[in-house]
Amino acid sequence: MPGRRKLNSTPRIAALLTLGCALLAAQTPAPQELEYLSQVVPLIQAGSLDEAQSKVQEGLKLFPHSAVLMNALGMTYERQGKKSDAIEAYRQAVDWLPSFAAAQLHLASLLAANGACDQAVPLFVSTAHEINDAGALSTAGLGLAQCQNYSAAADALERAHSLNPSADAVTFNLALARFQNHEMSSALETLNAMSQAESGSQPAVRFLRGKVMLALNQPGGTDLMASACRSQPAEDFCNDTAIALIRNGHFREAADLLLPSLVTLGDSAAIRSTLGLAQFRLGQYKDAIASYSKVSELDPGLSAPREGLGFLLYMTGDLEQARSVVEKALSASADDFYLHYLRALILYRQGRTQWAAALASLGSAVDRAPTFAPAYFLRGKILMEQENIEAALADFKTAVKLDSKYALPYYKMSQIYQRLGRDQDAEQARRRFDELGSRREEEVLAAQAQNQLLASH
Repeated sequence: MPGRRKLNSTPRIAALLTLGCALLAAQTPAPQELEYLSQVVPLIQAGSLDEAQSKVQEGLKLFPHSAVLMNALGMTYERQGKKSDAIEAYRQAVDWLPSFAAAQLHLASLLAANGACDQAVPLFVSTAHEINDAGALSTAGLGLAQCQNYSAAADALERAHSLNPSADAVTFNLALARFQNHEMSSALETLNAMSQAESGSQPAVRFLRGKVMLALNQPGGTDLMASACRSQPAEDFCNDTAIALIRNGHFREAADLLLPSLVTLGDSAAIRSTLGLAQFRLGQYKDAIASYSKVSELDPGLSAPREGLGFLLYMTGDLEQARSVVEKALSASADDFYLHYLRALILYRQGRTQWAAALASLGSAVDRAPTFAPAYFLRGKILMEQENIEAALADFKTAVKLDSKYALPYYKMSQIYQRLGRDQDAEQARRRFDELGSRREEEVLAAQAQNQLLASH
């Protein structure tokens, strides 16, 4: 989900600095190796990395095939920023001592950080099954969550929590993993196990509790999320809360929450994009255009602001600028079906000379999103005006088949049936149009655009 909060990495970082010693009891290295290692670890922790590297390399001459010293060399390389060398050192340590959990976790964590989750996940899972140390299990759980394997992450963190139930950071991470694994009731139960002081005072805890309550349709969820945003304005806190408010129709509250956060956080593409949607829903088209224009400067790759800007320029009659925005966006993202649809809307309004191009754009939109009813309706309108009545009627029928609550196609169908002398069909279509609510086409287009933009957040 957009704005998904990461698990707290503090326990992981601390664990990785000490695992080389904490899990050694199970590995039974020679006492001399441990003695030598005890001279190296303080150097790594103090940041004397060149000295630590020389010391370890000397030790490896004294103790060839020492997994614990090779693991220490990997730690040194990692803190020096030599990631490839660190990975090779950790691999060597694991090859020499396959049961060395510390080296396995170091290797897996670094692989995960480099995006090699296909290699990291099996290491995390196998290591988590073999160890019984809360810090190491927490490290494995955090790594699995980083790789989006939330089920396995929750299993590892649950074991860490059972070993150290008073550690609120582990409890919070377990709750977050369960939330991300869609175990909402379990996530709320886990949050309830946190200490009252921690649960009430930490914005991250309040934010997560609010999201869980919202997912469970319990009242008060957005209030907790908004409280987290106000006490600690963070992009995910404020943006996710505003999106939840917009989904519930509280557009003014969303805008009022986001505007102060921009002052605190500075320009944020995500927050300005959501603000633009809130302003759009409030009918503040000029402000929404300004917000979306700013987002396009901050992050031209975001799709929702480009769609919003193009549509609002179209709605306000600036067709040339709207076309320019949409076609520029299409040059960067040709697979965005809605941009093809927007281009067709603009071309249709620009007049008959552009209708062939509009039909081509609608074909591209339909190819990419065959269930998007408005594309069929617009294509039917153009075909109808081109006197291609049968093809137009087929598109209108497809539109209402895809969206049974879509009123506008019935109005056009009644006109076609009237022209064909099918009076009974025309009357049925008119009645259906009236039953569904005869909103103006501009209102329908705005609602469709707003739904599309909200789905993109």
